[in-house]
Amino acid sequence: MPPLHIGAFLFRDLFFPIRIPVIFGSPVINLSQFLCQATESQTQLIFGKRISTLTFCDQAFDLLDFVYGLDDLGKQDRISPRSIEWWQLAKQQLEAAAATTLGSLTKYAIVQNCCVSAELLLKGALLQEGVDEDLLPNSNKGYGHNLVSMASKLCKISDEINDQLILAVASRMPNYVETRYNDISFTRVQLGHLLMNTQFLAGEILRRYSDRNFRLDAPIQDRTYPSITTT
Repeated sequence: MPPLHIGAFLFRDLFFPIRIPVIFGSPVINLSQFLCQATESQTQLIFGKRISTLTFCDQAFDLLDFVYGLDDLGKQDRISPRSIEWWQLAKQQLEAAAATTLGSLTKYAIVQNCCVSAELLLKGALLQEGVDEDLLPNSNKGYGHNLVSMASKLCKISDEINDQLILAVASRMPNYVETRYNDISFTRVQLGHLLMNTQFLAGEILRRYSDRNFRLDAPIQDRTYPSITTT
């Protein structure tokens, strides 16, 4: 069956698809099977080192929680339909960014897709927390395209998200408006971190509102990526 989502994982300066499959029942999940298009030698390199193994697992958990959490919430009535709509749009932007890293690697497209996805994720959460939709486009109120301000407001409202990490990731995001009108000098590695940070943001926000948390049943409990000090 087609996957529910295809993200991307950066190893050194190479990008590999993370395929989130349709899962029925309660099978044992082997996260390494989500890694696509890596050769046998590349797979051995990735899973032969602790840091790259844990980073991949973190990304797989984030995408699992995001995609399955969003699917669950779309079938329920306890979340604002507008928030669900924005998170679905964020998913499309995120998948487009991943697809671009796996193809043409157009810097402008990756950066813009990630910025828009992050904005939709945060605004969807703020809307669900009771912020008036009419205020969200208003930069004078600390919203608009200001990801750091929106992340800070969400962290003050919700005590169920990793506020330090959310704020750290938001502060690393490029300015959406500036990157729209100016040339982007990001390296492949910087683009990879931008995408993976946004994939973390998606998982962390959806965990707040859904019952999904794949890490709870996993042998890996501590998060490695991203960290407060990660690029």
